[in-house]
Amino acid sequence: MKLNKKSLIVLREKLANELMLVKDDVKIQLEKDLLDDLLFEKVIDKDGIKYKKLVWSGIFLQYLDLSSISFDGVDWSSGDDKYLANTNARIDFAKGYYSSMNDGSKKKILRNCRFDGTDLSNSNIDEVDIINVCSLKNTNVKMDKIFKERRAMSSVELNGNDLSAISIDIIDYPDVCFTDTKASLILNPTDKRLQYNHTRTYFGRNYSKDFYAGCYINGRTVRYREQDRNMAQIRRAGYEAYEKSTMDSALHLIKRHK
Repeated sequence: MKLNKKSLIVLREKLANELMLVKDDVKIQLEKDLLDDLLFEKVIDKDGIKYKKLVWSGIFLQYLDLSSISFDGVDWSSGDDKYLANTNARIDFAKGYYSSMNDGSKKKILRNCRFDGTDLSNSNIDEVDIINVCSLKNTNVKMDKIFKERRAMSSVELNGNDLSAISIDIIDYPDVCFTDTKASLILNPTDKRLQYNHTRTYFGRNYSKDFYAGCYINGRTVRYREQDRNMAQIRRAGYEAYEKSTMDSALHLIKRHK
């Protein structure tokens, strides 16, 4: 026997509240079929294709064991928030559901997802065509193919992933955060796109927000702005000490001959 839709809504709210009181590093095992019903609504599209809509997500899911749950057939392209950070979910984006575009084509789109701390090393994220408004911090994602083919990404956070194996044209990704990824970022000063004010504004804003800290731009290490400020203060303090020492020595020498 299964719970009806109304009962599931009530149970989702109660469980979410209770799970927020659970101690860290705990993975509670719920009955698999019940957990599946809590997480998903089954839907049939206009072409008769069945897919799953993630209807229950949030920070509380990190306290549940999701390792036995199949995420095959989930609609990752919907505008709904999908929060699966710090979980042990096993996700294969190649097996997701992707609806038809206006032109009839099917694009694999990842939208409004938060996976921070969830291992996506075997997620086949390279099969995704477009990533939009997603946080993929510390997920061990492998994205070489995405960058080589210059696939679209916007409002994406990649902090903490190892992207050192490939060179990336920074102008292709004006609002992607690469902090601490060891990425080799390429900035071509003759790129015609830099003539537009909004492109230069994006780059300057991102630089000031440490989007490129822990990376390399044209082979040069990018430090955190705070590190740059500290280095500047150290250099300034060193110069001031040198300046004082030099002046004191010169004045002392003159005084000796008065």
